[in-house]
Amino acid sequence: MAIKDYYLTKTEDDAGETFLLKQLQKETATGGGRRLLGSVVKRHSEFSPFSQTDYAIPRSIMSPGIIEKTLRDRKEQLIAELEIEGDVVLDLEIAPGQETVLIKKDKHFQIGIADFPLIPLGFALQLDYTKMVKINIKYGEGTVYKYLPPGYMMWLRQKLGDQPTAAMGGNLLKTKEYVYINQIMLARNWSVSFESNSTFDAGFDAKLAQFHQLPEIAGKVKVHKETANTVKAEISGEAYFVVGLSSFKWKDLR
Repeated sequence: MAIKDYYLTKTEDDAGETFLLKQLQKETATGGGRRLLGSVVKRHSEFSPFSQTDYAIPRSIMSPGIIEKTLRDRKEQLIAELEIEGDVVLDLEIAPGQETVLIKKDKHFQIGIADFPLIPLGFALQLDYTKMVKINIKYGEGTVYKYLPPGYMMWLRQKLGDQPTAAMGGNLLKTKEYVYINQIMLARNWSVSFESNSTFDAGFDAKLAQFHQLPEIAGKVKVHKETANTVKAEISGEAYFVVGLSSFKWKDLR
């Protein structure tokens, strides 16, 4: 599998890179979801003629969330030595409408005909990415980042003598081929607009009608044509999905 099978795109800011998942994961998934945070995963590299993209395979190779658990097992000592307040995992809640992502034609990983981006069961509604002009994502109420603070992780590395436990993967985690998930992005209300350079015809209208017949998306996902060239999906409900994540190398903790 390639990066296009896991991710739609990546964003960058002062905090680092966040990869937006093509395959959304339910928060409650036992092998991923919320438990991806603190998981040890495989790192891959994908090359193009002009660049290299390093990314994490969003599947734990050890017990999911093992690094978070390791921190929790030492929470009392962590609190005493670093004088922290609260949990070992910190939340950054985003005000509705304040988190938006604009993806231009040359800033995504999809090729040719692929799934409608960032919606549950997106594979049931295919789009032509060769005709894409842009994708606009707006996150609504309930959007939150959960992360393991770098300072806590540096403390943990010091306490372990730079030797990850066997449960954490041991020496594997010290190599560049493995990383841990240091941040996840959870959302339950958001919208995605896909603008094409050609019109969506009656054939697409028929596909939309079929999509809305799927029982799994009833009351959760609504897709409609905003204009002749733009299709918009709106996702809402109480169920959270992991929509993005970041990873970090153990050896880069300083």
